[in-house]
Amino acid sequence: MLNMVFRQVSTAVGVLILLVSVIHAQKTGNRAALSQENCGCQCSSLTFRDKSGQVQGNCKSADHSGATWCYAEGWGSSCQDLRNSKRFGKPWSYEACATPPAHL
Repeated sequence: MLNMVFRQVSTAVGVLILLVSVIHAQKTGNRAALSQENCGCQCSSLTFRDKSGQVQGNCKSADHSGATWCYAEGWGSSCQDLRNSKRFGKPWSYEACATPPAHL
């Protein structure tokens, strides 16, 4: 009987942790967690529409990982996660979406 109660409590705690994680991800927009802001890591305004008409880039959509992304201002950006875009040959970043605009 005690084992059954323990399993039920453990399951309930697990479900609660999962719900809190989902709610937190929705509030943060699945952005990368940063220990400090990197204000030199900024998004450019470059976007494109994919074949379904969805705007891609500039933190307006998420990729397959669920994280938002944008094209960075350039290769001189201080973003730590720059990747090369096959579409435009420009750098893109998740980190830039988690950084507030420089003018704020």
